[in-house]
Amino acid sequence: MKGDIYIIVGGVNIDLYTTYGISMGDGFIDEVDKPLPMKELVSNEVRTANGVQYFVDTQRAFDSIEHTLNFRFVCRDVEELRANKTAFFEELYKGLITLYIPSINVKLRLLYTGKNATYKTNKWRNTASVSVKFIEPNPTNR
Repeated sequence: MKGDIYIIVGGVNIDLYTTYGISMGDGFIDEVDKPLPMKELVSNEVRTANGVQYFVDTQRAFDSIEHTLNFRFVCRDVEELRANKTAFFEELYKGLITLYIPSINVKLRLLYTGKNATYKTNKWRNTASVSVKFIEPNPTNR
């Protein structure tokens, strides 16, 4: 819906719904809110000692995180859908993008991977669901 999600281009918030007819798809907020992955612990496996010794630092680091985000296009007709889909993917093809979600006050800095994207339309070809994979290189920078 209008005002649900923005893409930030050149410091300007562009509403995805009014510009491309895009709203958040199923599980979008759940995907963004999932727990952040931690980097692996440093360990020392000595053959003369039982078990494994882990070096637990109080300042553990977060790892990058992969997101699969679902977007829903709603358009008047097939021509508008194709034009909006093409324009949206042109933004993604630039590489690093920033999505802003006001309802949870989060700015996601994402890298579009271009892998395993899915695209499905309805029989009238005026709405579509798109599932896109991203990498969030530093999930603490939101």
